[in-house]
Amino acid sequence: MKSQWRTWIALAAVLGVSAPNPAQAARPLRRDVSPAVNYESELFDQAAAPAELDQPMAPTQPPVDEPMDANGAEAAPLGDCQDCAAEESGNGTCQDCALECPEAEEPWRLFGNCCCLKERGIDMRGWIAAGYFGNFDSPASNWNGPVTFGDRDELMLNQAYLIAEKAIDTSEQDWDLGGRIDVLFGSDYRFNIARGLSARDNFTAKWDSSRFYGWDLPQLYAEVGFRDLSVKVGRFYTIIGYQVFTAPDNFFYSIPYTFQYGEPFTHTGFLATWKVNDQLSLLGGMTNGWDNFEDVYDSQSFLGGANFTSSDGNSKLALAGTIGDEERTFGTVNPQGQRWVYSVVYSRTLTDRLSYVFQHDNGRQDGAAGGNQPAEWYGINQYLFYKVNCCWTLGLRAEWFRDDDGYRVAAPGDYAAQGFSTNPASQGGWAGNFYDVALGANWKPNANFIFRPELRYDWYSGPDNANGNQPYDDGASTDQWLLGGDVIFLY
Repeated sequence: MKSQWRTWIALAAVLGVSAPNPAQAARPLRRDVSPAVNYESELFDQAAAPAELDQPMAPTQPPVDEPMDANGAEAAPLGDCQDCAAEESGNGTCQDCALECPEAEEPWRLFGNCCCLKERGIDMRGWIAAGYFGNFDSPASNWNGPVTFGDRDELMLNQAYLIAEKAIDTSEQDWDLGGRIDVLFGSDYRFNIARGLSARDNFTAKWDSSRFYGWDLPQLYAEVGFRDLSVKVGRFYTIIGYQVFTAPDNFFYSIPYTFQYGEPFTHTGFLATWKVNDQLSLLGGMTNGWDNFEDVYDSQSFLGGANFTSSDGNSKLALAGTIGDEERTFGTVNPQGQRWVYSVVYSRTLTDRLSYVFQHDNGRQDGAAGGNQPAEWYGINQYLFYKVNCCWTLGLRAEWFRDDDGYRVAAPGDYAAQGFSTNPASQGGWAGNFYDVALGANWKPNANFIFRPELRYDWYSGPDNANGNQPYDDGASTDQWLLGGDVIFLY
């Protein structure tokens, strides 16, 4: 079931990437379960500028907000559609000015004029993201299958997000101190909670959170920088993968299976980043594992990676992974075996308007499959982005995700009455191939608004789960169509 070539790939990743990855525990509405591409020349460069000292990934997501790195820190500015069209037509409409866009307009910020914060080098910013994914099958439960974040066939407030950050700056001094706090309210909290902070040991939510809405502190860390070395201590987003949690830093409204079911969301511990030169950065540290705020296992996990940018800036390669003890059964606190995962993300600027991203992930949990055998998951994601003009960018995503043993992809507990299971290891999951193709667009009429319409098709190839259900249309179908999108307001 586990082929020899994947074993050699995993070994090479562990030795050459600088770290494999431990396991991640499941959330109430997520399986026991981040950014990179220059998709439009300097216009494509949302977070794709050469990796900053605190930036975990080299490649980046398409430009949707003012540029941010993988952790939300501002990066090089993107072009924006302001007066370029007006100069030609006199009516201020968006025209084909993608290669001649003026300097990016600064968004209005709620705390932008607070002198007491500026004097202390503190930046406060945030956004509100709300969306809707209509399901062509109109399932009675309103559940869109194992598609997460936009998992309800109804209007959802996904993220009301606020950041307070003092970024480190060692450009004019040898060392600096900083830190960051992120506060989240919304339906996406369900997928990001951490055991020992916003979740109990069995991953049920705390803090008076309701069935679909609640609170989380996605990041809470201090940071120290000394010349080309920085160290974070606290809770921070993972460096693994291409997709990220923060809505403005992703091109698509929907989430790929790889991100939701194959990778951790956050870590708590420390992570050091060494900027070797303008092209290479190395990362390494120790954490409490997948989405554990507390050291519930009395065991540490290794997290590490490397980011490389070509000399011309058109190609980026990000390698990352983690390894450590995690539970093989959802909601337990005693480790049952080692879990690791690695990711490889390559991005390439093809033309002034066109860019491409390739991602491969592979993970394994010891002792999680039948007969105490290891469970494995792996897949490939590909993205293509085309810059139409200063306001519009088109995107295409194609994904294949393989859950070899039905360990990762399972239905949320809210649908247990329909035969779905909360526990991927309880044989309620689907041991097969998941595919999704998403066609989307980003429309940015000004610096404060982002509109992300999307059409998505999902299908599954494999057996029914142990309860005789398929993944979609309340267990009755092997495929589904979703149409919708979201609106993001930056403040």
